[in-house]
Amino acid sequence: MQNQNSIRSIFISLFVVAIIFLLGCRNHIDSEMVKNEIVSLLQQERTAHIEKNAAMFLSRFDSNFILVNMGEVNPYDPTAFRQHFDNYLQSSDFIKWDDTENPIIRISDDGTMAYAIVQKLVILKNKSENDRIDTTHFAWVSIYTKKNSEWKLVCNASTKR
Repeated sequence: MQNQNSIRSIFISLFVVAIIFLLGCRNHIDSEMVKNEIVSLLQQERTAHIEKNAAMFLSRFDSNFILVNMGEVNPYDPTAFRQHFDNYLQSSDFIKWDDTENPIIRISDDGTMAYAIVQKLVILKNKSENDRIDTTHFAWVSIYTKKNSEWKLVCNASTKR
């Protein structure tokens, strides 16, 4: 009987050690690294606007991207989005495309999803309207998922004043 109790104690001890080991091996997310990755994506968006590079901007869009803007929900149509964005960039000279506040970035516990809340001042010369200067304050939420070690933009909800 004492032998069985010893075996049971050893088994329970090994089980507890295994559970502690497995809990310790869970993925730990480097929040600062993920935040820096998202900040880098936001900077890439700015560069794409300033350099009028639609391909750069759209390269991070997920194939299931959804745009929520001006009271409408628009599923991603790569051809239509590319044409619209090309037209927008070619008819605009950006004077400013800058954050008015630091972006707020939140990351899921498992590090596979993140969102950024952005406030931006955009000043541009609208070439299609006799070089009229437009000044707009935007706020938006961009939602990202990590797929195959790469962040993809899956949704953007935007508003302006």
